[in-house]
Amino acid sequence: MKFTNIISYYVEPKGNTVGQDSFLLYSDSSGIHLSYGIIRDKNRLPDVNSTVTIPTESDEVCFDAALFMDHGLAIVDCAKKGGKIFSTYTNHWYIMDLTTHTLKKKVQNDIYIDFQTITRRKLMKFSHPEAGGFTYMLRSYFSDGVDKDHSDNTYMELFMVPVEDPTDIQPLSILDRSILNLKALRIMDAEIYLDDIFLLDYDTGLVRLDILQSQRIAITGWYRDRGFEKFGIYSDDY
Repeated sequence: MKFTNIISYYVEPKGNTVGQDSFLLYSDSSGIHLSYGIIRDKNRLPDVNSTVTIPTESDEVCFDAALFMDHGLAIVDCAKKGGKIFSTYTNHWYIMDLTTHTLKKKVQNDIYIDFQTITRRKLMKFSHPEAGGFTYMLRSYFSDGVDKDHSDNTYMELFMVPVEDPTDIQPLSILDRSILNLKALRIMDAEIYLDDIFLLDYDTGLVRLDILQSQRIAITGWYRDRGFEKFGIYSDDY
């Protein structure tokens, strides 16, 4: 299968190697699609041999997705720009049933800054025992993925995804420049590694974060530097 216009991709991390789940989110002339599958051999490309089409509205764009294979679901993060001048976006979760390949639920969710342009954002799934045993999603807006007027006011959102019903997504908190006590927050990159959340700010460096049992975001480290747009993490102790 040939994939064109790849929007996002995911390979499940497991320490310094890979886990099982993978997907490709892409578009073609017929719409936006999510192809997903299982990594059977870490030395070969994943078998993304199942595909579901996202029933988006006209002119709606999608950015990323999260797989919940235990529930047979995928959550796709999309947004539609308003038709009026200076109007901002309306966010939607498209929750897709991976068994029937149909839409299970569509959920509108908030946007807190009046971005005039959004070209990329990232959705990450996070879970570990110290976070109270819950599963969370983190959505990040990037400085180079929004309009220039708002590029210094990007943020990361925290959502709780109930184990018993992943379709009941609950917004919990926002990590923005006021929470970090900064005049500007230019998020360039974000990753999860070994139960830690990392956020790269262009002006102040790499922030390490954790989610407490109280479901609050805590800052656990800060490597202060500036001018970096991308980072990678590796531990030879794992």
